[in-house]
Amino acid sequence: MNHWELVQQQYPTKLNLTEQETHYLAYTTKESFATNIKGEQILFARFGNEAIYSQGVGHMWKFEEDREIVGEALFKATFVDYGLVDNLDYLTGIAEFQGKEIKYDRRNNHWVYLNNCPVYFHTPSKRNTPAEEDTIQVEELLEMTERTIIAATQKLSLGCPSCPLTLQISSVFGQTRSASVLSGLFPTTTTKGKQRAPLMGIIPGPSFSAADVMLQAGCKIV
Repeated sequence: MNHWELVQQQYPTKLNLTEQETHYLAYTTKESFATNIKGEQILFARFGNEAIYSQGVGHMWKFEEDREIVGEALFKATFVDYGLVDNLDYLTGIAEFQGKEIKYDRRNNHWVYLNNCPVYFHTPSKRNTPAEEDTIQVEELLEMTERTIIAATQKLSLGCPSCPLTLQISSVFGQTRSASVLSGLFPTTTTKGKQRAPLMGIIPGPSFSAADVMLQAGCKIV
């Protein structure tokens, strides 16, 4: 049983969050509840396999286990490719890319424009030939398919606390935490100015053509 499940068991009386409290959750949060502790309403949210809590809107979020503060950088790290977007608001899931407003699709763990078409972070060079442009487009479509598979495997990993990961979360967030504790929290990301990290742990899935992916994204094929 992971720490989030222990906290849920510890506080059997669970209240729904108000609309204002819901907006105080990080946009990537998928499970939460409120409860009364000694006459004070406390907010709890799932953060990977851990539980974080806050005394309410305007108060800091902390890990329930050790009272360590959950900083803004750690919340932003829960977004795929968070290092490639600008002005990321981790409470609303809204950011900017190349001057255009984009939003985060938390169901599929990827970024989309306001018309729901996927964001491709690779910017082709003007010197690319038509054949090279086609190759780039196919690679980007395959990348989106990989992300969809990653999102599915991450959902499965949340229910598999017995499957530890060996990686460590960077201490840049204030404290080095085992990835087995935060299993399923951190998606594959790329930061500006750095080479894209390889997509690890991909399991074979159904084959998709470029046209299939574009149609599923609701984009017209020209």
